[in-house]
Formats: sequence, C-alpha cells, structure tokens
Amino acid sequence: MPYQRRRRPVSRQRRPREYYPAKKDNRLVLAIIGGVIVIFAVAAYVGFSTHGSRDDEDDGSLAGNLCLLKGAEKLEKGDLEGALQSFNSAIALDPDIARNYAMRGLVKLQLDDTFGALRDFNTAIELNPDEGLAYAGRGSIRIGLGQLDNAIEDFSKAIEVDPKDEISYCGRGAAKLQMGDCDGAIADLSKAIEIDPEYADAYQERGAARLENGNQEGADADFKKAEELDQ
Repeated sequence: MPYQRRRRPVSRQRRPREYYPAKKDNRLVLAIIGGVIVIFAVAAYVGFSTHGSRDDEDDGSLAGNLCLLKGAEKLEKGDLEGALQSFNSAIALDPDIARNYAMRGLVKLQLDDTFGALRDFNTAIELNPDEGLAYAGRGSIRIGLGQLDNAIEDFSKAIEVDPKDEISYCGRGAAKLQMGDCDGAIADLSKAIEIDPEYADAYQERGAARLENGNQEGADADFKKAEELDQ
C-alpha cells in the first residue's frame, strides 16, 4: 500500500552548525519513525467494515492489524521492546504483510540491530515492491554503511511510490551531499522544503550543502530557519 505524506516529527535532534556531511547519526531514522506513526495508527483499520470483516484480503487479519496498531503506539511512546513484541505478533499472525516487517525494521534500527533491520526491510520489499517505508528505512541504513549509490536508489524508489515523501527527498539529498553532489543535494532538499515548509532538517541539510557550495549567505539563512523551527 503506497504511503501518503507523513507527519512531521514532533521533535528532531539538531545537528550543530559545524556539521560535517560524513558524520554519522540516526536523525534520518528518527524522522522516518516520527513520520509514520499516525499513518499506521489509521491504516491499521483500513479495509475493515463495521462488522470487522476485510474488504481486501491483502490488508491482513483484524488481529494482526491490531498488533500493528499497538506496536505503533508503543513505538511512539518510546517502548521499543514492547513495540518489537507487538510487531513480532503481527508477523506471526500475518507473515505475508510487508508493512509488518517494515515497522519491525524501524524498531530494530533503534535497538542497534542494523542487519536485523536490513533483513526486515528486504523482506518487506520482496513481499511488496511498493513498500515505500522499507525503501526509506533501507536507504537510511545504506547511508550509514557508506553505500551512497544504493541509498540514493532506495530513496528514489520511495519517492516513486510517494512523490510527496519529503523525508526521502531529504534522505536522498543527504546522500548526494556526502557524495559531493551539492547541486543535486540542494535540489532534493529544496523539494523537501517545498513539500513541507516547516521541515527543519531539510533546511539544516541544505545549509550544509550551500556552505559546501560556497554560498555562505544562503547557508546562514537556512541554518537560521532551522533553528527558528526547532524553537
């Protein structure tokens, strides 16, 4: 099921102004997690009638979707172990539903189980080649592993699934910045800002790209805007 535009996370960690593009952190993962909670809380009930029957057999069982919803709620509250258990239950009930693996992959990333998360994202994509969340999650892993070309491919696929996915534009821009493609990075980050004018991380990343490109004035403006949005 293609994902619609994701909610802007309530809070994001802020990179310092002296941020160096190759420095590794997990802000992109946090942004993805923050952005999907509401989507899954609502989507858990999509396809169900008032009698609890499914309109689409590919949407999973009622019990499985309830586990997915509980996992999303626990993830939002920071209960990672509880979320992991809920997503494990969802997978046990509906082993062929891609989004169950995608959500569990996000939890595993937060638990520093990078390769477990990668396996889950790969499984989600095998089950549903249009599972945009899995591409975005895998892209964030590949940035951390230095597999920048592959990360760009994943974020591009996520954008193909959902052209309004500002998080994947930001992720692809960050990957391009690390590769030294400042112009490409600025284009992607500007698109993320066009989609969500209050996306603080996109301003921060674009500021770094503009700084690398020698545009001190533009960089200062972006850093200032990012700080304002975080207040």
